[in-house]
Amino acid sequence: MEFFAGKMDFNKLDFLPRLIVKAMKTPQGDSRNWDAIGVWSDLLYGEIVTTT
Repeated sequence: MEFFAGKMDFNKLDFLPRLIVKAMKTPQGDSRNWDAIGVWSDLLYGEIVTTT
């Protein structure tokens, strides 16, 4: 199981979720690591292809 950081855009949130993430001091921005996601997706593809 893999976990990746995501993207936080306050402008796309409704009022209450925006209030919550600001209260939690959640940083705004894009924290995705596309290289790590690419490696993981290649490994996942290899697992799917070898099991089918």
